[in-house]
This record gives sequence, structure tokens and C-alpha cells, in this order.
Amino acid sequence: MIVARKAWSIPLTAMVLTLAAYSAQSGAKAETGDPVAGNRAIHPISAPSASGSTKQTTSAPASRTILPIQQGLYFADYSGSCARSTEVFFYDGGTYGQIFQALPGNRMNSPRSADIEAHAIRRTGAAARGSKDYKAELAGFTRIWSPDDIVSEDGYPLDARGVKPVGQGVFILREGDGTSARGWIFDDTTYRKCAVSQLSPSMQATVRRYRPLLANGTPPRSSTATASSVPAIPARIPLAVGYYAYIEGRAFTCASTTSPWYFDGTRFWEQSDFTDPKHMTTGESLKWEMVAADRFRITRRDRDEDGRWNPRFVSVTEYVITGQQSFRFVGTVGEPLRSNENYQLCAPSQLQAKARWFRGTK
Repeated sequence: MIVARKAWSIPLTAMVLTLAAYSAQSGAKAETGDPVAGNRAIHPISAPSASGSTKQTTSAPASRTILPIQQGLYFADYSGSCARSTEVFFYDGGTYGQIFQALPGNRMNSPRSADIEAHAIRRTGAAARGSKDYKAELAGFTRIWSPDDIVSEDGYPLDARGVKPVGQGVFILREGDGTSARGWIFDDTTYRKCAVSQLSPSMQATVRRYRPLLANGTPPRSSTATASSVPAIPARIPLAVGYYAYIEGRAFTCASTTSPWYFDGTRFWEQSDFTDPKHMTTGESLKWEMVAADRFRITRRDRDEDGRWNPRFVSVTEYVITGQQSFRFVGTVGEPLRSNENYQLCAPSQLQAKARWFRGTK
């Protein structure tokens, strides 16, 4: 299914872990472009090596991080114009993503902090017919692979994206989500190029904050230089050890929480890890992994109605580290990452006695 994307909405609820489904490969039409061998990304869910895969030939392009669009800034059609846009797509030769202007919030949406969602480009091209990465819906699009792509335990991608120029300074971004119970769903968004001067003053300031080279109109000297400027991904989550609670105004504080998470320097523990160690009635977190210099993801599984672990019931949630003692939940991978739920470290003395449940503190 392919639909035109509308404006991204900002979720209002607290963290909701959604069910995700991995999809078997499509096999209708061939993608165009040079087939590239080994189309398996680095991902939070470990994927075993494929066996008996179709032999592929390789035609090496001049650069595997080059997209068929100009480097610069683009606004989405749903924004209306450069001047009205509060979020812009960027491409600088080695990374791509979205830059978000801060918004004050209203009756329908929570306030939004200025932010950037950046993805390093590992390579571009097309997946070969017969490979696990192959998606017929991306025929005619230049496929983009990034280090933070999500892949199922069986080695099939749970997300996929590609770009296709459709005019001077205009392209379509097609993004596929394989985590829906209905199967793969693809969204199309049309983007049009913007000069920095065409953006609002607030949006210009946000671009200068996160991508100054694009803001002053000077493109990077090479895609290699841009890629190497991406901060290194830490080996572990760089947060202080201790209890973390969801914080919002006076209603949700360290003193009011009864079920904070506990971070031991490597992973987060939930109270259910001790009260329901086999997770017969609760979900289980499986993986805690950094995917960018300031972002980590948690992979979680749930049982089906028959009480069995089901590979379709897997979700991956994403968080932005905002300090050594705080982080923010931004959403579920495969959906717009527009949540804004803040967590902070709580001293044991700030917590109720029943909230100090972690065995290591007793």
C-alpha cells in the first residue's frame, strides 16, 4: 500500500509500545539501478547471516553515499511553502534527515523542542531481486541504507526508503514501514528545495544551529568529509546509574512515581523483571543500544494471545539523551518520532519506599 504523507502529528500520550511485524520479501517488480551485494544493515535486532542467498553481481558507483538530488534544504508539500515550514529535510552528501524548529504547543499538541533527526548514509543504490532487502514498491527510487536501519531477527528489513527526482529541485521520498500488522505500508512525501533566506527567522536559526554549513550556503567539500564529521556512536548508553522517572509538571515527579526504571550502566530494568521474571503477563525488553551520538533504542517483545513469544509482536522505541541524568522518549521506530516525554534521574531519597524496588539498592 502506498499513500501520500500528510503533516506529521505530535503524539499526546505517554510512551506506548506498539506491536511490530516483520515482512517477507515482496516479489512483484524489480527495482531499477545497480544491484549491490550484502544489503543487510547494522541494526538493533541482531540478524543472522543469510544462507543460500541468490548470487549477486556488483557494479560500484562513483560514491555509495551520493543521492540523485542537490545538497541543501527542502520543505515538504504539506508545509505549504519555505516560509511556513517548521521542519525541513536536509541532505549534505553524507547524512540526511529532518531539522525541527521549536514550537510552543497548543490545545492539541505538546510543546516541541528544536531537534534534528539525522541519519548517516551507509550506501545507496538498489536491492537485487531475490534479496531480503528487495521491495518492488521502491522500483525507480534510489534506495538509502543507514547504520540505524531496523532488521528483523530473520534478516528482513522493517523499514525502507528511497528518493526519486521528479523535477528541478523537487523529489519524492518514499518511506516504507514493515511493522504494521497489515503488512508493508509506503508513504510518499514531495519535497521542494529552499534557500535558507526563504525560511522563517526561527527556522533559519534552527538550521544554523544543527547544520551551519548548509545554512551559509557552503556545501561540504566531499561526502567523505561530511560522513566523517558525524559524531561517533558510544559503545554504551552514557547515562548516570540510578532510577529514572517520567517527569511532567507537578503531576509526574520523582516523589509521585511508583514504577521508575533503573539503569545499571548497561541496561534499564523494569519492576516486572523481578515481579514477573518469565514475563508471562508483561512485555520484555531485549536490547538497549546506541544508534547515534545522543540517541538510543530499546527493543521489546510481547506474547501473543496464546501466551507465546511472537516475532510479529516486537517494537523498537527511540530516546534522545538530553544530559548525563536525563533523556526524552521521542516515539516508536516506524512512526513519526514526535513525542516529547522527559525522564530524569531521581535520588533514592526522592522516591517512595515502594518505588525503590531494584534489588541492587536493598
